[in-house]
Amino acid sequence: MLGSDVATLSWTGYNGALVVYDLDALLAVLSWPTERLLGDELTIVEDGETWLSWSIARVIVEELAPRQATQISENIEAKERDDQRKSVAGYDVRRTRNSELISIPGEVAARYAEEHQTPVFDQVPRRVGLETSTDRDDLVELRREVVRLGRLTQ
Repeated sequence: MLGSDVATLSWTGYNGALVVYDLDALLAVLSWPTERLLGDELTIVEDGETWLSWSIARVIVEELAPRQATQISENIEAKERDDQRKSVAGYDVRRTRNSELISIPGEVAARYAEEHQTPVFDQVPRRVGLETSTDRDDLVELRREVVRLGRLTQ
């Protein structure tokens, strides 16, 4: 996968801009001419970083995703397992303002995962060009049923 030393998505204040730290490495992976990235009127180059708009970031992601479909799928499955663990046990987060530790109950984590994460995860195989596997679909459905039954027994 493209490492965070090359580029990262920034969601804070820039609505999904792609921050590129190593432009040459990104261009090499994409096999694009420099002008394709730097020619966009919304591209900003500042302090050794290149900020690309969401429209260009999306094209880059759509081009790279099929090349890294297996790794992306494995990462999503790991995230799903983590969400399932949090749905049962809950988790703690530390506030950045005052370092206060806050406990998030499992029910809240489960609701968040169901409303926000699951719809995204369900789209990943199609988005990265993987054929949707009925075995994987069956496994995902079975996991959901296990989580549902686990909630009923609590």
